[in-house]
Amino acid sequence: ALSFPNTNGQYVHPTQLYESLSALLIFFLLQKYRKLQRNHGEIFLASVTLYSIFRFFIEFFRAENPEVLLGMHLSHLIGIAIIIASFITWKLIERSKKLRILPDKETKELN
Repeated sequence: ALSFPNTNGQYVHPTQLYESLSALLIFFLLQKYRKLQRNHGEIFLASVTLYSIFRFFIEFFRAENPEVLLGMHLSHLIGIAIIIASFITWKLIERSKKLRILPDKETKELN
């Protein structure tokens, strides 16, 4: 934690920097994953899921957010909902042949 001029001497985490670094990491991960894309919408769902995961953990360091449920902030709950919705959508896309990039081929498992 760092002390900034307008924080009344409180030490706070520079969460904006954490988010910028996580966005950069997500970009590089998606560039690698792009070569492995099997179905339409996977890159978008991967970006939404990764952002929600990073945001979930960054929210623990943010100041002045009220706790809503079980010690979690509203952003935590939204992140969890988005992660669950992304995984459900991912599975639905995977089952549908018409949403595949190559519809006549079976999906491959990633190793």
